[in-house]
Amino acid sequence: MVGSANPDEVALIIAEDKPDVRSAMRDMLKFAQRPPALLVPFLHDDERPHLPLSRIVDTVHFAGKLDSSPLQVADLCAFAIMRRLKRASGNERLYAPIERNIVFKPSLVS
Repeated sequence: MVGSANPDEVALIIAEDKPDVRSAMRDMLKFAQRPPALLVPFLHDDERPHLPLSRIVDTVHFAGKLDSSPLQVADLCAFAIMRRLKRASGNERLYAPIERNIVFKPSLVS
């Protein structure tokens, strides 16, 4: 949101409703909204400018994948990114449309 959204825009987080995801997502959001000062020096240089998250409204909401189109889109994006990192052939049509929105671009797996 820092680079792509207007300053007055806010976001809401929707995650897949899985028991092992619920507490982890809530904990991650709490950390990102109020990172402990003691841990901030250990974050990567490219992560620090994005914290604390201040434009996430409400708590994390959970939904079933079949009930949430955004979760289905997120799965497709994760699939395209994974195939890109593995240098899989025939992936360009999936990856190209999202590439400009990738913030952290790790080097490709050899």
